[in-house]
Amino acid sequence: MKSSIFLWVSMATVIPLSALVLGITAYSERLYRQNVEETIQAGMKNIVSELEFRFIYEREVMLSLASSPAVKQFTDTLNQVAKGELPSFYFDELTSLNEFLTGFQHSVPGVDAVRVMDQAGNTLVKVTLGKQQSISADSVTEKIDVYFLGRIRRLK
Repeated sequence: MKSSIFLWVSMATVIPLSALVLGITAYSERLYRQNVEETIQAGMKNIVSELEFRFIYEREVMLSLASSPAVKQFTDTLNQVAKGELPSFYFDELTSLNEFLTGFQHSVPGVDAVRVMDQAGNTLVKVTLGKQQSISADSVTEKIDVYFLGRIRRLK
């Protein structure tokens, strides 16, 4: 009889407590998942807004760079080179553009590397972290992105 009462009391308390613990665990898990999902969504929104801001900033920097007198003058020289003429002042302008881009990087934050490429995608000028980079023969054999080069050619 004593074991029977103990068995009934145990069953009467263990089953409801187990159900209560399972219910609380399921509820806590649901709240935790909601919290994690909200945190992830907020983080993703922050990343997206930061990337949008960065892309807008870089676009404005590149547009201002493209409209600078030094780049416009070099563009005219490149047009002559594309026609098959190599002006005598080509290398002087190349040096001048290198110096301009070096100064530009020092004065504009967030621009780590600037390249000037010809229509074939060959790097003519490269400035990285405010220092002029020598252009080796390897730079003209870089991986060719046909889509990117097509977009550059359509910019004319």
